[in-house]
Amino acid sequence: MKPLQLICLPLIPVALFFSACKPKEQASALPVNLPEDFTTFYQRFLKDSLYQMEHIVFPLEGIPDHADSLTIAGREFRWQKEDWLMHKPVDPAHSDFDLYFEIFGDDIVTENMIHRSGQYAIMRRYAKQDGEWNLIYYAGLNSIRE
Repeated sequence: MKPLQLICLPLIPVALFFSACKPKEQASALPVNLPEDFTTFYQRFLKDSLYQMEHIVFPLEGIPDHADSLTIAGREFRWQKEDWLMHKPVDPAHSDFDLYFEIFGDDIVTENMIHRSGQYAIMRRYAKQDGEWNLIYYAGLNSIRE
């Protein structure tokens, strides 16, 4: 019986490692009030890197991660195509961020990802242009003013 235990014990960490590496499923629970074509766009935008790059208006207006007050006040920062890192889905059930969407008319959606500590946020703004949704603004991870 002891040899069997010795053989099985080394397999336990391996099994835990592989179970921890399984991709986490994206929560499909987006707000129901989002435009249906936006929901379709949003899900594809976060999964398909080529589609994502085709639906960003570069140079993209925004704010870099951990921006200082001069960068924010200058309002001249632009994300460049060659420096873009693909955005992936954020699942609130498996992260420390909650997602909030605001709809403005039929053609603008703002997404705010707020850290549960209330100290940090990320913002993306999308607009429907010529019948297609595009990312038009991105503010990276920054502190929230009190």
